[in-house]
Amino acid sequence: MDALLMFSKAPVVGQVKTRLAAELGSDLAAQLQQAFIRDIGRRFSQQDTITPIRLVAVCTPHTEFPVFAELSQMGWALWLQGDGDLGARLKRAIRRSVEKGAERIVVIGSDSPTLPTELVEMAFAALRHTEVVIGPAFDGGYYLIGLNRELVAPFEGIDWGRPTVFSSTMARIEEAHISCTVLPFWYDIDQLDDLSLLARTVGLPGPYGRIDAPATETLLARIDRQSTK
Repeated sequence: MDALLMFSKAPVVGQVKTRLAAELGSDLAAQLQQAFIRDIGRRFSQQDTITPIRLVAVCTPHTEFPVFAELSQMGWALWLQGDGDLGARLKRAIRRSVEKGAERIVVIGSDSPTLPTELVEMAFAALRHTEVVIGPAFDGGYYLIGLNRELVAPFEGIDWGRPTVFSSTMARIEEAHISCTVLPFWYDIDQLDDLSLLARTVGLPGPYGRIDAPATETLLARIDRQSTK
């Protein structure tokens, strides 16, 4: 069984999307987080090309939140991220996946509501012949990382949240002589410019076809209407 893990923060007002909250307000930032989770959860619960696969939402600070209950109804298992920095939480979730029998593990975040299923398919395919696969994001981080065994090197000594995350991770991988495949770039939604790009492109044909994100599109339309009043 392969495992797709989605790391996600509960959309608690004032605790998520802080850079967007500074521009749009905390309530709207939390609504965006919720919409992103819904769209990613629906897209990957409905895909039928990555099989067999176990879907796991790895949540913080708790799983008792309505949008996570929606994920559970779609077939996602709910795990807690636990304590520590992002590296510690990633290692913990990957170890748990291995213990439950996963042979290939791909981790994504909830910051890319238009993430194509094709990129995740590429990641699982790459893990048949390489130890690590990584999808770089335009902001200097990464939108995806996958492993075909438990490894610690990619998650240690990383200054999380900085624009050097991808380059630092690649350096750790190279130092440890771990084989790695790099996927095409994609983007996260962390600040207003990212949201503007999303608003201009969501639902349009792209390199991977049309990617629907209905919850996000509905909310972006409402934001646009409010801004033009």
